[in-house]
Amino acid sequence: RADYKFDLEIWKHVSPAAKDVIRHLIHMDPHQRYTTEQLLRHPWVAGTDVSDSPMPTTALDSLREFNQGRRNFRKGLVGIVASQMYMRKANRVTLLESEIEEIRNVFAKFSDDSEACASESLGTCTLPVTQLAAA
Repeated sequence: RADYKFDLEIWKHVSPAAKDVIRHLIHMDPHQRYTTEQLLRHPWVAGTDVSDSPMPTTALDSLREFNQGRRNFRKGLVGIVASQMYMRKANRVTLLESEIEEIRNVFAKFSDDSEACASESLGTCTLPVTQLAAA
């Protein structure tokens, strides 16, 4: 059932137009959900129906927590991919080209920089993706 309510304290400061966008994006029926074009034409997204009131600090704190969680997820993912790659490498002299491409694709999906380094996750690795096969 898609009966969404915006009763929590954090939603009290969100404009009706913003809530309308959210309702259209999370609609249960995919045919009723906004398309990209519909979303871009919505007054709230287009900037014609935006509130001038400042965002409450609780909302900012929630956004910071979300962003930190996203960063932690990325770091963990990079660590998992890198450690699996190193375990494979321990059994062979080099990685297969298909494995290198698979690793590159994972890094590209979860990193702003597809040449991301796994050093934050592993603490010891400092090689970008393009150098993993030569390591």
